[in-house]
Amino acid sequence: MIISEAQNFYSQSLLNLYPTHEAESITKIVLQEVLSLSKTEMVLSKQQLIASEETEKLNAIFEELNTGKPLQYILGYSDFYGLRFKVTPATLIPRPETEELVAMIIKENQARQNLKILDIGTGSGCIPISIAKAIPTAKVYAVDISADALAIAQENAENNNVNIDFTLMDILQENQWQQLPTMDIIISNPPYIEEGRATKLHKNVIDFEPHTALFVPDNNPLLFYEAILKFSQTQLTKGGKIYFEINEELAEETKNLCVAYGFADAEVRMDMQGKERFVSWGRIKI
Repeated sequence: MIISEAQNFYSQSLLNLYPTHEAESITKIVLQEVLSLSKTEMVLSKQQLIASEETEKLNAIFEELNTGKPLQYILGYSDFYGLRFKVTPATLIPRPETEELVAMIIKENQARQNLKILDIGTGSGCIPISIAKAIPTAKVYAVDISADALAIAQENAENNNVNIDFTLMDILQENQWQQLPTMDIIISNPPYIEEGRATKLHKNVIDFEPHTALFVPDNNPLLFYEAILKFSQTQLTKGGKIYFEINEELAEETKNLCVAYGFADAEVRMDMQGKERFVSWGRIKI
C-alpha cells in the first residue's frame, strides 16, 4: 500500500468514532510518526510504498484507536505550547484551551522578576513547565492529589530542563495548605465537569482519562474553585493574581464566587472559540 492509499484507508476506519476532519488529522499524525516523515515529506511522498513492518505498526495503532483510546496515550506523548510531554492514563491529555491559558499568563507576567507561581492539579505538568521555560526567573510550584501524575510531571520537568517544586497534596484538605509558601500567582484548571454530564462526553474521554481530574459532584460543581479561593486568602501575596480555567456553562457563577471571596475585579475571559473559558483576577491591563 502506498501512503496516499493508507491515508484514505485508515482515516475511513475511524469514522465511527470521529468526524472526517479529525479522523484525517489523526491518520496523518500516525503516518508521520510511524514513517518518520515531516508534514512536508508526507506531501511529497504520497506514492511511497509502505514497508510490511510499518504496515504492522500502523494496523496495531489503528486497532487501538478504534477502541476509543486517545492517540496521545497510544503514542505516549502530547505536544503542548511548543514542548513535548509524556502522558499516560494517570494524566489528562493537555487541551488547546489550556495552551491559551498559559499564553495569557506568560504574556501578562513575563516581564516580572522572581515570581512564586503555583499550579494546582498539575497532571502532566504542562502548565508549570511551560511557564517555567518562558519565565526562567520564577520559582514554580505544582501540586496534585495523584502520586502517579506527579511522577509523570517530574519526568516531564526533567525532560524539558526545568526545576519545579512538586508536592503531593489534596487541595480540599485545609490542614495540608501550610506545606506551601505564599504565592504571587495561583493557577488552576481543576475538575469541573458535573458527574451527571459524563454520558455526554466522547468515548475517548470517559473510558480512558482519569475521572478524578475531570468530575465534580452535581450538587457542588464549584467545589475546587471554592477551596482554591479559600486557600488564596492566606497563601496569595498582596497584589497577587489568580487564573482559572473554567466550565463555560458556569462562568458567571465562578466569577461571582471569586467576588464573594473578596476578588471584586474578577473577570470572565473568552477563548479563541468565543467561549467563556477563563476567570482571572489581578491581571495587568494590556
